[in-house]
Amino acid sequence: MVIMKKLLRPIRMACLLASAMCTVACGPVASTGSTTPRPAAPAEVEQAPEGQTVGNGDVSCTVTLGSYPAPMPATPTAVTHGERHVSAQATASAETHAEACRRAAARARADAQGPFGTPPVLNVDGVELAALMSPAAPNPPDIEGEERRCELVVAFAQGEPSTGTGEGPSLEAAVAVGRAQACHALGEASCADSEGFTIHVVRRSSSVSLANGARTDETQVTVELTRVRQVRAAANGPSRLQACRAAMESACGQSVCEVRELDGVRL
Repeated sequence: MVIMKKLLRPIRMACLLASAMCTVACGPVASTGSTTPRPAAPAEVEQAPEGQTVGNGDVSCTVTLGSYPAPMPATPTAVTHGERHVSAQATASAETHAEACRRAAARARADAQGPFGTPPVLNVDGVELAALMSPAAPNPPDIEGEERRCELVVAFAQGEPSTGTGEGPSLEAAVAVGRAQACHALGEASCADSEGFTIHVVRRSSSVSLANGARTDETQVTVELTRVRQVRAAANGPSRLQACRAAMESACGQSVCEVRELDGVRL
C-alpha cells in the first residue's frame, strides 16, 4: 500500500503541473455567444446661444412688408368690390448683414408679389421706417455693451418734380407708362437709371371688369419723377434705430432728404 502511494505521487504532480501550464498559456476559454460592439460616443457639437452652431459666420436679417389693399378676385357672375390686404415677412442669413437683408427682402417680395404690385417695406431688421422718418418717435432703451450698425442711402432732390400718368394691367405696368411720360417732360430720353431719379406714386386707382367670362384688371396711376443726388452713410449706435438716425443726420444735415436704401434693401 505504501509502495502504491509512492508510485501515484509523481503522476499527481505531473497532472497538476500540466493543468497550471495550460491555464497560463491558453487563458480563459472564450465565450461562443455573439456580442454587440459598444457604440462610439457621439462627437460633441459646440452650440451658440439660441441653438445656432458656432463657426458658420452667418448673420440673419428679417424684413417685413407693410400691407396694401388690393381688389378681391371677381366672382363668376359679378365683380367683387371688396379688398384684401397683402403683406409678407421673411428671414435670411448671409456673411454680411446687408446681404442677409437683401435676401430677406427678395423672399418677402416674391411671396407678396401679385397683379397689383408689391407691398412697401415696413421694417428692416427691427427698424420701423415710420419711426426712422419721424423725429418725434422715441428711441428704444440702450442695450448695455451692445453696439449696433446701420447703413443707408439717402437722396437729395435736384429741381422740381415732373408729373406723368399711366395705366396698365398691373401697378408696375402703369408706373412704367407714367414714368416714361414724366421722363419725357424732363427732357430726358430715358429715366431708367434708378440711381439718378426717384419716383413717387401720388395717386392710384384700380378697376376690375368681367366680360364673357374673361376678367380684366386695370390700374391707373399718377407719378412724380424727380432728379436726385445720392449719398451713402453708415453709423453705429446703442440700438439699430439710433444708429440709423445717426447715419441720416450725418448724410442729410439740415437738408431735406429721402431714404432710398436701408441695410441693402431698396425702399
